[in-house]
Amino acid sequence: MALVPVLAVFAAGCGGERTDVSGGVKQIEDNLLQGKATLDCPKEIDGGEGTVFDCTLKATSGDTQEKVQLKVAKENGELAVALADPKKFGAAVANVVSGGQAAPE
Repeated sequence: MALVPVLAVFAAGCGGERTDVSGGVKQIEDNLLQGKATLDCPKEIDGGEGTVFDCTLKATSGDTQEKVQLKVAKENGELAVALADPKKFGAAVANVVSGGQAAPE
């Protein structure tokens, strides 16, 4: 999967940084989920490249949801949002879209 660009990185006090991941999350929803599910993620996270963050994957029809992880990565020198574990993400999507009826791996 191609990495999805992040909109902005913000410098925070005490040497930390905050990264706005909302644009990358939205592109994952548009490109991978295509209206079958949505991601509930923080708009900004503490940290930059290599930071893993939690989201909730929710079915657009029904109540099925599952925790998934995304991460901040670098592509062509730019920060981007990527799937922390593509296999687990795919299994979570299959489970959520099927209303919790997907066969376990």
